[in-house]
Amino acid sequence: MNCPVCDAPDVKIIEDHFECSYCGSTLPHNMSICPSCQSPNPLEAEACEVCGEPLTLFSQVIIRHANADSGPYRLRQAREQAARIKESEERASQQRLHDLEETDRRRIQAALEAERARRKEQSQLMKISAAIVILFLLLILFLALRSALGL
Repeated sequence: MNCPVCDAPDVKIIEDHFECSYCGSTLPHNMSICPSCQSPNPLEAEACEVCGEPLTLFSQVIIRHANADSGPYRLRQAREQAARIKESEERASQQRLHDLEETDRRRIQAALEAERARRKEQSQLMKISAAIVILFLLLILFLALRSALGL
């Protein structure tokens, strides 16, 4: 008998349960394992109590024919999961784009502020330079007038 969880061939029957020597799982004799979600279910269950996957051949046939247009149950599950993942990734992508745009906006703002500070500093340096040149010219003019007047 193979393990219903991992399909290993070494399943030991111990008193009131099965025990797999490969994966270590145990299962009471009166339980079956869902092939889709690996949840234990009563032997008389037609479908998994957790995920709804049909457990018996009869319920598989009935459910497959009732839902023939929607495809196999696992395929529907995979499609639903893919849609959820796609939606989640789209939201995450939009958030990353928003974060990058915000970072870029802050970088541009900081660059503009640095440029304003640099221009203000240059303007102050120009004013100081102009004042020094004017004072120097006034000193030269004063000295020239003093020597012309002979003082």
